[in-house]
Amino acid sequence: MELQEAVRKRRMVRHFANEPVEAETIQRILDLACRAPSAGYTQGQSFVVVTNPEVKQQIARLCGEEEYVESGFHSFISGAPVLVVPCTSEAAYHRRYQ
Repeated sequence: MELQEAVRKRRMVRHFANEPVEAETIQRILDLACRAPSAGYTQGQSFVVVTNPEVKQQIARLCGEEEYVESGFHSFISGAPVLVVPCTSEAAYHRRYQ
């Protein structure tokens, strides 16, 4: 798939099937994400995978999901079968350029 096609065909999903995502699928996605370009190839990112419903609910609360639900949207944070939280290390980027 060409970049232009990928950009034009992208879509945002906010309503999810109530089905678990296989661990192998999550791992494949994370493996690809770790190969994404980074400044100076510092690879200063990591990912937190959240599948626990209580933790997803806490994250949804902190992100203000309730406001979206009250506006007619689905619970797209707490309702997702998996949340992947990207984290970055500022120190990794600084080390690269010192």
